[in-house]
Amino acid sequence: MSSPSITEIGLYTSAWRGSKLLTKVSPTTTLPQSNFSDPLPHSWDIVVPVTELIGSGALAAVPAYWAARRILGPTFDQIGMDLRDRYSEGRIRNTQRILEAMNRKTESANSVTGTIPPRVVMAVLEQGSWCDGEVMAEYFGGILASSSSDDEMDDRGAAWTSLVSRLATRDVHLHYLCYRALRECLVGSTEIRLGMGKDRSNAQIYFPASGVLDAMDLEHSPANFNRHVTQSIISLEREDLLGEAYVVGSREVLKSELNVEVPEEGFVFNPTSSGLRLFYWAHGVGNANIDAILDPDTSFDFEPAIKQVEGALSIAQLRIDVTP
Repeated sequence: MSSPSITEIGLYTSAWRGSKLLTKVSPTTTLPQSNFSDPLPHSWDIVVPVTELIGSGALAAVPAYWAARRILGPTFDQIGMDLRDRYSEGRIRNTQRILEAMNRKTESANSVTGTIPPRVVMAVLEQGSWCDGEVMAEYFGGILASSSSDDEMDDRGAAWTSLVSRLATRDVHLHYLCYRALRECLVGSTEIRLGMGKDRSNAQIYFPASGVLDAMDLEHSPANFNRHVTQSIISLEREDLLGEAYVVGSREVLKSELNVEVPEEGFVFNPTSSGLRLFYWAHGVGNANIDAILDPDTSFDFEPAIKQVEGALSIAQLRIDVTP
């Protein structure tokens, strides 16, 4: 059956009836009586199964909210009014993706301990609904998932939302690539304590230029590397999301600075405590131990998976490999 012609969506607590939604349809809409749990009121208010709203309709994003109702709490109602009154189809679509990411992360981490402070919810959706990038939806969704708490004063997610909002989409993408590579290169290590500044400084990872350009879906050229990669490195360092001792350059430059042979030009970075913490918040585990990224039993996957940097290497391991 095709979706009804929706003229107004009423996203209110009183409209929530299990898996059904109180809505309004045009007076010409014909739906089988079996779809109703109540008689058809004169005001056109009918109860439509949520599944009837999924499909090609302009507001097909709305059902994502029902799964999120238990997490968002009373703020759910305000979101509905904002959707109805202020959001374009594009913003509704992006909001859906954020809430879907939140749902996945809360289920994966089993992190629902209460509701999310309204300040955090509204900040995430106001900023995130303008962002089309998949990685942005994952980060904003993770911040919401990490913000679930029984403490009404725990609105730390608002600060992380502000941080992500200050970054360009490619900045956030590179942040994810860096910390995911850090995990892949160092997972299982028992000798590194990321809570210690010295260990973070020594946890250096090399990215080949070709690998990072491929992962960011950019054509191989010095101009693209300088414009998109180098500038994002600077942005991440500015926000204390990458260590200030990063090195960008040719093989010769990297060898001179780090005393190690690398396959090609690229850059080397080390993590920061803020960068690690944002990575955890983006995955819905904002309260994780600082060394969680090294734990092979902790999942740090996005859905759909984001392409990783081929050829990423641990500088410490490279030095070990060439030691006589």
